[in-house]
Amino acid sequence: MSGVVLKNSGIIACRRVLLATGGMSCRHTGSTGDGYQMARMLGHSIIEPRPALIPLLTGERWVKDLRGVALENVRVRVAIGGRWAEQQGELLFTHFGLSGPAIINISSFLSRNAAFPLEIKIDLLPHFSEEQLTGRLYACMEHNRGKYLKNALAGLLPQKLVPPLLEKAGLNQQKQVDQASRKDIEKLVQTIKNLSVNISGFRPINEAIISSGGIDTKEINPSTLESKKIKGLYFAGEIIDVDALTGGYNLQIAFSSGYLSGASAAK
Repeated sequence: MSGVVLKNSGIIACRRVLLATGGMSCRHTGSTGDGYQMARMLGHSIIEPRPALIPLLTGERWVKDLRGVALENVRVRVAIGGRWAEQQGELLFTHFGLSGPAIINISSFLSRNAAFPLEIKIDLLPHFSEEQLTGRLYACMEHNRGKYLKNALAGLLPQKLVPPLLEKAGLNQQKQVDQASRKDIEKLVQTIKNLSVNISGFRPINEAIISSGGIDTKEINPSTLESKKIKGLYFAGEIIDVDALTGGYNLQIAFSSGYLSGASAAK
């Protein structure tokens, strides 16, 4: 490493360079992916950048009709490579699909391994077992005798969610509670615990909280974050192929890698 050539052909002579140009999300902040190209030109392998921690798209009309409805504590599951990835937390229905912390976090698993379209499962009431939920539904039916099914679940779920939920369960909204059979209750339990949504993809990468992908970690010394290919070249932050879930972990990656690479380069 002997220096940096600028766009105007000027040269900054130096023995060490630290690339910390960010990923490809939030382009208005300057994260345009330029660093990937620089690293590639210097001989580094780039893992294809992808959106991570990002809302999900669906073409299902009922989801979009629920835009603005927020659920405080749900469990979201998706099958990836024969295994289930799972996250729990708040979910928000939007005009394009699904968002909220539980969805944002599950998207991190999808970023590396998923092929769209795919199906996610939502447990709307994860604090109830199926047996407990069955008992709760029977109690609701008993308390709301003479009412329609669509009006009997108001204390359990947001009212706006009830009609599409009943439709998913194959139940008539106008059916009276007194006419609900054991089989009807079983269908409702299964739908509440395993509400399916078909996902068609991610929102654009520019809307992602972070991007995954970047410089292959196999080509970086983990003790110093110096390039294994070019002596005096260091990396920090999102330009490296490292990412995590929400909760401050990605900020910690930025802080820690910035400190380590900076301290190493200064020696």
